[in-house]
Amino acid sequence: MLSILRRYSWHTFSVVTSQIGGYDDFIRAVRDLIQRGFSKDFKLDILNILTLKSSDKKGYVNELEDVANSEARIFLLFSTRMEAQEIMKAAKELGITGKQYVWIASQSVVGTGIEAKVEHFPTGMLGKESLLQYFFLKNNT
Repeated sequence: MLSILRRYSWHTFSVVTSQIGGYDDFIRAVRDLIQRGFSKDFKLDILNILTLKSSDKKGYVNELEDVANSEARIFLLFSTRMEAQEIMKAAKELGITGKQYVWIASQSVVGTGIEAKVEHFPTGMLGKESLLQYFFLKNNT
């Protein structure tokens, strides 16, 4: 996920997670990789970290309002596929999808090719294999 940020020279971003198992590890991995210097010549800055506590679109709309009113245009999303569908509906309602915004989804959202249906996600949303796999492989070798 961070490689995508580097590839397109996106220096600032926000992290949005649900309370899916491992969400705290995901946040920690992102912070650790940035602090350790994910890339020596590329600085990353986290604008917001938002852990959503709701379980429906209405709750997500309320929780996402602060992020919608911030300068964030790039979002890393870590949630289940079902949660992501509702989160993206809420994001669309708040106007934080479309040309000026990028959502990069973890593998937990993307799923496998067999189960992947994209009708509930906005055009332009990116999906990537989990950052945690990279983090744990790198630290356990």
